Amino acid sequence: MASWKPWTLTNKGQQFQAKVNAGLVDEVNYTKFAIGDGIASSLESLTELVNKKMDLPLKSVTPQNNTVSFNTLITNTDVEEDFYCREMGLYVTDPDDGEILFAVTTDNNPDLMPADGSATTVAYDFTLVLVFSNTGNVVSFVKMDALATMQDIENHNTNADAHKNLALIINDLLAPTADKNTLVNLLSNVAYMLTQITGKDDWKAGPAASIAAILSNLQGSLAVNWDGNKFTVPALGVSGLMAQNGYINFGKLFGGLIVQWGLLTMPLTGEVGAYGYCTFPVSFNTNQYRVVSIHSGTNAAIVYQLNTEFDAQHCVLCSKMYDGSYTTAWNANWIAIGR
Repeated sequence: MASWKPWTLTNKGQQFQAKVNAGLVDEVNYTKFAIGDGIASSLESLTELVNKKMDLPLKSVTPQNNTVSFNTLITNTDVEEDFYCREMGLYVTDPDDGEILFAVTTDNNPDLMPADGSATTVAYDFTLVLVFSNTGNVVSFVKMDALATMQDIENHNTNADAHKNLALIINDLLAPTADKNTLVNLLSNVAYMLTQITGKDDWKAGPAASIAAILSNLQGSLAVNWDGNKFTVPALGVSGLMAQNGYINFGKLFGGLIVQWGLLTMPLTGEVGAYGYCTFPVSFNTNQYRVVSIHSGTNAAIVYQLNTEFDAQHCVLCSKMYDGSYTTAWNANWIAIGR
């Protein structure tokens, strides 16, 4: 595609340029390039390419003094069948006629544009420079650079010497503030985060313990150790007794919370009714605990805690019928919560 002839303004293009020179066009809007495989007998008389094959959107239009640079990307993406690139056109919006074919060029030794998916990948950065004179003449310059294909990039990425002289200085004091930054700053942000994780002053210094070692120790510490009905979880300071009268001490992680439960038979009687001494499976640390109890049986009885006799090791539970009568050997289920 390097043998394009000088560009020629079509008749419509010349009329449009005359309007521009006369100040009759408020804004010049170039719209696209197009490529075809047709052969024209007269370029000036063309209002469309002879056999257009593909449109090429403009990447940029850069006016400067009496020149205008047009840039586009020529690829074989979405090309359905092979064709020879014999003609190329530039389009513009005319205030009276709409989009027109402004200028054209041809190639007497056209290159083949292979279909998409073929063994050959086409990728060219194409720039056309048009120089406009006061007399209406137009001079054209074309620059085409081949772009790197995916295979080129892969070869580059797998080349051990591609960036052998690239050197970056990491600043592990640079805290991250944004997701987008220069490569060296992003790497410095990562180094900073490493120092925060390891607790070291230098990102290159190893941590006191590896993550694997920490996980191994944690798994070992989280193991539940059983001794009959009793259990402990050393890492959490949790212990308990899983029995009819039992408890769970949730440890420091939960503020020393202790939950206890049991079944009490009340063998004694007195003014308070039937009563019994409820000894806790494990002592509370303070007397500030609460006990909730219900009668276990078929009688309609109430159970309550005697508030004149209790300490961290035990309390007294009493029971009466709703009419005030009582008997011995009543049972009560109870739960105590404290610390």
